[in-house]
Amino acid sequence: MVLFIIGLIATSLIVLTIESFLTPSNGKYPEHPGGQGENTSSAPCWQNEEFVIKQHCSPCSQFEKVSRHLPACVQTGFKEMVSCKVSGDVYRSCDKVLWLEERNFLIFESCMACFSIIGAVVVSIRQKQLDQRMMMRIQQQISAGV
Repeated sequence: MVLFIIGLIATSLIVLTIESFLTPSNGKYPEHPGGQGENTSSAPCWQNEEFVIKQHCSPCSQFEKVSRHLPACVQTGFKEMVSCKVSGDVYRSCDKVLWLEERNFLIFESCMACFSIIGAVVVSIRQKQLDQRMMMRIQQQISAGV
């Protein structure tokens, strides 16, 4: 049992190490071709100009995905409004919505906590039942004079 736990911890550390090497640490967004609305140059404006994020990453509506009005919504299903200094406001695609990921994580953690509490209660009840059976058998053996 102890070896199994040590193995799980070692595996987790190895996975975290590999993940840290594979994840870009510069904090820049991946390059998505065609994720702008009004820009006519070949490169998106946020790669060539200074920009400010006006609207953080949010999911696209079903209409935006189907209508293909915003190319950013077609690629990932998420959009982010960026205000470039020269080109103006454009949309770019982004990979994940932070608050949505946090909410999903909290839901998952809450479910796991509930399952562990339910499991602990079931184990406790079963242990009490087994203890009662054992005490009854011992009492029967004592009363039988064995």
